Formats: sequence, structure tokens, C-alpha cells
Amino acid sequence: MRIDEVKTRKFGNKIYVDVEISADGEKTLTETHEIAENIHTSIEKNIEFVKHCMVHVNPYTE
Repeated sequence: MRIDEVKTRKFGNKIYVDVEISADGEKTLTETHEIAENIHTSIEKNIEFVKHCMVHVNPYTE
């Protein structure tokens, strides 16, 4: 897995975070969804000024 892009934008005193990652294209949809959900939850729970985090997953093969 790798981070391809991170974008943020202000919303009052909070920010929205958009993260684009690449995950192993051989993984199942369920596995890559779990990776994205873990990133989403971790950011929203651990960074108090984040209003919302969206994670987009792109496949890659090595």
C-alpha cells in the first residue's frame, strides 16, 4: 500500500481530508475496503480537527 495523494480543505474550524492510496490489485475488494476503512477511522478518531476523511483506493500490481 502507498499514499498517492492527500488533499485538505477548511470547513469552519475543521478540515475535510481526501486521501488517495494504491493497494495491491491482487487483494479482494473486501480486503481493500477494510484498509480504506481503517485509514478513514484512524484519521477521524485521532485528529480532532478533522470533520470527515474520504479514502479512495486504486489498484496496483507489482
